[in-house]
Amino acid sequence: MFRNEHNFYHAECFLCKKSIITIYQSPQESPILCQKCFGSDKWNPISYGIKFDFLKSFSENFMYLLQKVPKVAMLNDDSVGSVNCEYTYNVSFAKDCYLVDTSWKIENCLYCSQLS
Repeated sequence: MFRNEHNFYHAECFLCKKSIITIYQSPQESPILCQKCFGSDKWNPISYGIKFDFLKSFSENFMYLLQKVPKVAMLNDDSVGSVNCEYTYNVSFAKDCYLVDTSWKIENCLYCSQLS
């Protein structure tokens, strides 16, 4: 339900305003953060905590929280363990890949899924 590995969108990081690629379609109710901002101290995750409203169902409480908490734009290690892999999702230790998802230790791949 939460994973979108095949559709990427252009967006802007909520904090640094950098142009980013994301798996979330715009406009989105919750803020989208680039990986650097998401892992930084520029925002406080604890500030998004809410008290459980027992007059609402669990699903309603969860949905409210899900819409308010910032989300990371993409899950990959571009510029850390990978090189030139900006348009990839859930990819690690890769080089020169484009539109690849759920893969690791790969090179020169285009439009692939679940490689190792």
